[in-house]
Amino acid sequence: MFKHILLPTDGTAGSQRAVRRGMLLARVLGARVTSIYVTPPYPLIYAADGMAAAEMPTPTQFRRDNQKTAEKYLGLGAEAARKAGMPCATLCVTDNQPYTAIVKIAHSKKNDLIVMRASSRKPLSLRLFESETRKVLGRSNIPLLIFH
Repeated sequence: MFKHILLPTDGTAGSQRAVRRGMLLARVLGARVTSIYVTPPYPLIYAADGMAAAEMPTPTQFRRDNQKTAEKYLGLGAEAARKAGMPCATLCVTDNQPYTAIVKIAHSKKNDLIVMRASSRKPLSLRLFESETRKVLGRSNIPLLIFH
């Protein structure tokens, strides 16, 4: 059925649960998995007259901090794969819009299923309305399995 599953993570508990469930599904199906974390590029800050700009890290420090975060969250996915007894490719991508990166990677890696979570504690219909998951759902022709 599904041969290559994409497991996006943002490091939240719900996201990590979806990754673990996606790993288990992949094991049952004999599918390959790729876990992805999307990090933002260095932000551009605009200050209007009278506004104080917040202290910003240097671009180098910003990238280093984001790399550490990506390694941590992707490491959790790799650990879930190890526990499930299967290999897992990991990928960190930089993009302002996580859903765009998820869709691009899913198509370029020829994933045939994306496993994500519905965000927040609101009812499922509201969670989907405002989430990255909804944006992926509306922009990809690859099947999407949503856990809540």
